[in-house]
Amino acid sequence: MDEESMRDDPLKHQRFDELAAGRYLRPVVAAQRAYLRAAVAEPQAGERDHWTMSCLPPTTPV
Repeated sequence: MDEESMRDDPLKHQRFDELAAGRYLRPVVAAQRAYLRAAVAEPQAGERDHWTMSCLPPTTPV
């Protein structure tokens, strides 16, 4: 899936809006930032090509 498709996915927008409306957005963002700083040398250099993170995992088993 390319970046444009990911950004245009209405389900992803809906799930993000649900996260943003709740009380967990700030702690989730802080935890992911801390993890990136500790685990990935240059996060922006390899984003999408070498690693991904999700704070909104699928709700159905894979």
